[in-house]
Amino acid sequence: MASAGNGNVPHVAAELFKLIIVVNLLHVPYRGEASALTNLLAGQVHVYFASLPGSIEHIKMGRVRALAMTTASRSMHCR
Repeated sequence: MASAGNGNVPHVAAELFKLIIVVNLLHVPYRGEASALTNLLAGQVHVYFASLPGSIEHIKMGRVRALAMTTASRSMHCR
């Protein structure tokens, strides 16, 4: 499970996700979104908890698949 670093919002969300669904994922902290996303695209990590601005273009291009997103309201921006 990749994140852009220890203690940021996506990392905390990933830890909460792990607790709620009771799954054991190894956290791999990166020094920013770019390197985490690069390794996700290369298949080095299988799960990446990210912010939407850093990932939206890859989602739109079909390079990665968003399994879930959190927003204040429902929208269809990633279709």
